[in-house]
Amino acid sequence: KKRLNYGKRSNSKVFRGGEQSNLSSLKGVGAGNEPFRAAVKSFIKSGFTLAEVLITLGIIGVVAAMTLPSLVNNYKKQQVITSLQKTYSVLNQAFRMSQAENESYEYWEEAYKMGPGEYFDKYWKPYFKISRSCNSYKECGYPAYTPWLLANGQASTLAVVVPSLRTTFFTPDGVLIAISAFTGSTDLDDGGAIDNSIYVDVNGSKRPNQYGKDMFVFVRTKKGIMPYGYSKDEDTIDEDCSSKGTGYRCAAKLAKDGWQMKDDYPW
Repeated sequence: KKRLNYGKRSNSKVFRGGEQSNLSSLKGVGAGNEPFRAAVKSFIKSGFTLAEVLITLGIIGVVAAMTLPSLVNNYKKQQVITSLQKTYSVLNQAFRMSQAENESYEYWEEAYKMGPGEYFDKYWKPYFKISRSCNSYKECGYPAYTPWLLANGQASTLAVVVPSLRTTFFTPDGVLIAISAFTGSTDLDDGGAIDNSIYVDVNGSKRPNQYGKDMFVFVRTKKGIMPYGYSKDEDTIDEDCSSKGTGYRCAAKLAKDGWQMKDDYPW
């Protein structure tokens, strides 16, 4: 048979399955004295150094320190507004229910003539959900007899509880409400005055206990329960609800501003 000539036989070893050879003989990436070291290096991705990680964490910390207080502050503001709106609604709902059973408000017996306790029991108590009443500032959880500050930082003379002047109680969500009959004295001829005010502390005895921040004032009128000072002009309301005012009219300012704390609000 004719022998086929395939050329000169190579001295290189032929690899078969499972056999190994001198890897340095392979051509391509990594060939040379250290054939695969370069190849391995080419596939290793460099990571972050410790310094880079620390710098990144530092930047994140700075950004968080700048933005977190603002977020917390806005959250607290919204909490106050939400609670105040809810309490405002509860007061008017109780007022309307009482009128449905006790005639129109203009025909109610005067609170100062009945006394705050009897007045409250007849016209208000049946229409509220009351978690508890208190007969002293300690029972109410406050640290002092007159715990509140005005918006300007001065001390308020309003006492938490004076049974002869007003009735104080808590709603199930922790709001303190005080419905007044008198102010100053029960004797109208001796410095006393009729008081149709309703005081609301939206978070009870918790701080800050300051008018405009968690303490607000409403009044009983023929129109319903209204923010104190609601009928005043805008300048008067803004002047009072400021860092230089008392803060008595801050509920009126919030209502006027669409229940939001604008930049001029004394927060």
